[in-house]
Amino acid sequence: MITRNLIKVVMVLQILVKAVVLAFVFSGKVSGNLGLGQSIAATVIVADTIVAVVGLALAVQVRRRFGTLDAPEISTLRG
Repeated sequence: MITRNLIKVVMVLQILVKAVVLAFVFSGKVSGNLGLGQSIAATVIVADTIVAVVGLALAVQVRRRFGTLDAPEISTLRG
């Protein structure tokens, strides 16, 4: 299923980043350097939170200005 709603896109990106965080922790455990995997995961979580907040703030502003969150419809608007 292809989603076009900007909020759903941000949510899906959050899920994908959480999978990457788990991969970092797992790779740290496998390599025997669990601390490094956890520190990289913590850094990714902080950066991901900032990106999510900015993305949702932009989605709110787009909704206020254009009245929709449908990405293809927004890309065709001018002005």
